[in-house]
Amino acid sequence: MADQVFSIVLQKLLNRYDFLDGEKDWKIINKIMFNENNGKEMQKLIYRVKIRLWKAWEINHPIKDGEVTITVDEIPESQRIDWEQFVEDMSNVLFRVGSRDYQIFADLARARIVVDMGEPYDTRTQFNAISAGIPQIIKVESPFVIHCENGWIVKEGHSLTEGLDFYLGKLGNWNIALVNTAKYMEQLEFGRQSDWWERRMRYEQR
Repeated sequence: MADQVFSIVLQKLLNRYDFLDGEKDWKIINKIMFNENNGKEMQKLIYRVKIRLWKAWEINHPIKDGEVTITVDEIPESQRIDWEQFVEDMSNVLFRVGSRDYQIFADLARARIVVDMGEPYDTRTQFNAISAGIPQIIKVESPFVIHCENGWIVKEGHSLTEGLDFYLGKLGNWNIALVNTAKYMEQLEFGRQSDWWERRMRYEQR
C-alpha cells in the first residue's frame, strides 16, 4: 500500500517540478520520503538536479569566441527555481511503515486530518487520532467515528474528495470535529465505560 501511495505522490511531484526525472530520481526521492533523517539525501538530490540543469544550459548556450551565448537578462534555470519551496514540499510528505506509537503521536501533532481507506480500518491509528482530536476519513463504518461530527465516512453520496473539502476547506468544520472529539473522549472515561460498552455491543450486533 505504501509503495502505491508513493507512486501517486511521485507523479504529483513530477507534474509540479518538471526538472525532476522519474526514471533517474525516483530511488533517491523514495529514500527521502521513507526516511525522517533525510538531510543528506535531499542535498544529494538538489545537487544532482542542478548539475543536470547546468549541463542542459551548456548545450543550449554553446561558447562562441570565448563567450557564452545568452540573451539579455537570461539566467540559468537552476537560479530561477525556488529551492526552499521545493525542499518544503518534499519535507511535507513522510511515509512510515510499522510505526511505533510515539512516532504516530508525533506525526499527529502536526497533522490536520487522518485518511484511512483500509478494509478494515486500523484501530490503533483510529484511537490515536481521536486522542489527538483530529478528524478522520474512513471507508468502513466504525463506532468511534460519527459522520460529520468527528470524521467522514466514505460511502454512497459521500466521497473522499468531499470529505477532504469538508474538513480542510472549512476551518469551522474542523473546529467542530475537535470539540466533538473532546466530548467523545469524556464519554470514554472510566466512570462511563459501562454505558459505552453496552452501546458498542448493540452497534456490533446490528
